[in-house]
Amino acid sequence: MQVVYFDHRGQGRSARGDVARYTLDENVEDMEALREHLGLGPIVSIGTSYGGMVAMAHAARYPPRFHTWCWW
Repeated sequence: MQVVYFDHRGQGRSARGDVARYTLDENVEDMEALREHLGLGPIVSIGTSYGGMVAMAHAARYPPRFHTWCWW
């Protein structure tokens, strides 16, 4: 299994930019663009706190791009 960790816009080591674009929709699209850029098929996404919201929104928007997996 390959693990890819990334920061959301304006967080951690990511570049700073227009704060008006720090939205859930933009983060979901960033996540999908990264998945495509890396040439990955279906993924398992793990997120905590806001990252969990991004992961769930991404899975809801792009369901065929996910392996179904849940850990509670």
